[in-house]
Amino acid sequence: MGQRLAPVLAICFMSKIEEPVLSRCPLMYCRYIDDCCIVTSTQSEMDECFTILNQQSQYISFTREKPCDGWLPYLNTQLMLANGTLHVKWYRKESSKNIILHARFAHPTTVKRAIVRNVFKTALEVSSGASERQESLRIANEIMSGNGYSS
Repeated sequence: MGQRLAPVLAICFMSKIEEPVLSRCPLMYCRYIDDCCIVTSTQSEMDECFTILNQQSQYISFTREKPCDGWLPYLNTQLMLANGTLHVKWYRKESSKNIILHARFAHPTTVKRAIVRNVFKTALEVSSGASERQESLRIANEIMSGNGYSS
């Protein structure tokens, strides 16, 4: 059994922490290990959920992201709620170096093709609409060209 214990413990711990927030029935609640995304109908409701989460344990302190130009980062995506529709696009943090296997490195061509295919697949699959896909593909192209791949 080569699994690391930390993610399993984080999931168990978070399932207990999130119970009081889930009982409030937010519009949307997503969690990946210890990263939560909560959507509520009002800012005061969001503030209350944030306070509740931070009161659950002295060993964990939640932080929250602020939207930038209406887009809220969550994991490798950015989310925007506009006119009742959730828009999603691929997101790379500013601190991300965007370094992948360089095209000139001595690796099998099949490996390089798989990397290129998976970067573009991720960009397309996490995007919710045509404009989001275009923005995500622009980012993917920048990453590829920055690592020696031609378009």
